[in-house]
Amino acid sequence: DLKFPKGFLFGVASAAQQVEGAVKAEGRGPSHWDYLCHVYPSACTNYTSDVTDLQYYLYKQDIARIKAMGVNAYSFSISWSRVFPFGKKDSPLNEAGLQYYENLVDELLANGIKPVATLFHWDTPLNLVFEYGGFINNNGTVVEDFTAYAEAVFKRLGNKAR
Repeated sequence: DLKFPKGFLFGVASAAQQVEGAVKAEGRGPSHWDYLCHVYPSACTNYTSDVTDLQYYLYKQDIARIKAMGVNAYSFSISWSRVFPFGKKDSPLNEAGLQYYENLVDELLANGIKPVATLFHWDTPLNLVFEYGGFINNNGTVVEDFTAYAEAVFKRLGNKAR
């Protein structure tokens, strides 16, 4: 008789680039994927993130579907360029972007679903790629910029999401 251990998280997952859509909404900056998929569409099987599933607007309906599936966890990624449109530690924070993720997390919790956040799912802010190569950069700049982004997210969601 096999059983999952007590506290086991049985869930579903998504990535911001694949489900959020709304790539130009409320201050989100472009990621390298936005650029790549528009300039070299064959690299993305002629797919862009412009619309996708529109979870950015339809997250309540998506969470209702997740709840109906009977799972107790939802793993999602946070778009760095939605939180820091220019990606840099000294660039403006996009409050609307952070509020979206807080609303998403609150809705998950209200429905008994544990939020599990991924801070980076390969969607580097385009500005960082153009300015200094993003993660290809080896002088530590990207680490400083990512740290500022991570700290902003932890400050806002750290006590609510894993």
